[in-house]
Amino acid sequence: MSEVLGDAEPQDDTFDDSYDQDDGDTNDHRSSVNDLLDTVGSPASLAITALVVSTMSLVGLLSSYSLASALTVSSSNSGPLFGERANAGIQLGLGILGAILALVAHWAAVKAEDLDSAPQRGPRAMAGAALLLSAVSIAQSVAALIIMVGAHVAGPQIG
Repeated sequence: MSEVLGDAEPQDDTFDDSYDQDDGDTNDHRSSVNDLLDTVGSPASLAITALVVSTMSLVGLLSSYSLASALTVSSSNSGPLFGERANAGIQLGLGILGAILALVAHWAAVKAEDLDSAPQRGPRAMAGAALLLSAVSIAQSVAALIIMVGAHVAGPQIG
């Protein structure tokens, strides 16, 4: 019948075409999970997270001291320096995490610039600040661990 009306190719009704309709907006079928991942994975949110984690590693908030105290209490070999070493190790881990998040935020901002052709100055600046804070925190933590290892190896001098 469609050939008579002027359509050269008859419509095949064997498949349901309700999902193939092209109304010009391809984002209608996005799920809320994808939207949440886009929000969390945006350059700005990654950069803010990196900045917060890097600052936390540099300042040393109560939660990291609580974790170091928990490690000290749970260890059977907890000498006087163990708690300080645990705290320095936690600060080092947070500094490394902040640096990784800063690099991911930077790469996400560069990718967003390539896709949108719009500069991502804010996220890139925050990622750079987070990377600098992380570098300072990592340097301080490594120096503290090296000094504490030296203090542990030398031990107390007896008479």
